[in-house]
Amino acid sequence: NVKGTGQGRGVANSVKMSEHNVTEDMRGSGAEYIRLKILGQDNSIVAFRVRKSRPLRNVMYSYYYCMGIDGATMKFRYEGRRIRKTDTPMSLNMAENDTIEVYRDEIVGRGPYSCRN
Repeated sequence: NVKGTGQGRGVANSVKMSEHNVTEDMRGSGAEYIRLKILGQDNSIVAFRVRKSRPLRNVMYSYYYCMGIDGATMKFRYEGRRIRKTDTPMSLNMAENDTIEVYRDEIVGRGPYSCRN
C-alpha cells in the first residue's frame, strides 16, 4: 500500500465485498429474493418481498388477504401480460421493485353454462 495514493485499499474493499456477497448467497437471502409492488385500481401500492423461484400465487393470496377482497374477480398483469398463479418472478424476468397491476375482472361467469333454470 503506497501512502497517499489509495492503492491497495480498493482491492481490500473489493475482497471484503466479494466475501460478503458469497456469504449472503450461501444463506439464501440476497440473490434469491426480489421486492415487488402491486398497484391497485385505486392507486394503492402494496410491497412484497418474494423468492424469485416461487410461484406468484402466494403473493396474489396475500394481496387478497391484505386488501380484504375476493380473489375470484381479480386479475394480475405484468407488462401488459396476464400473470398465472404458476408464474414466478424468474419466469417473467422481473427485476427489483417491478410493479404488478391488479384489475377487477369485469366479465364473470363466462362459458356455455348458466346457473339459471
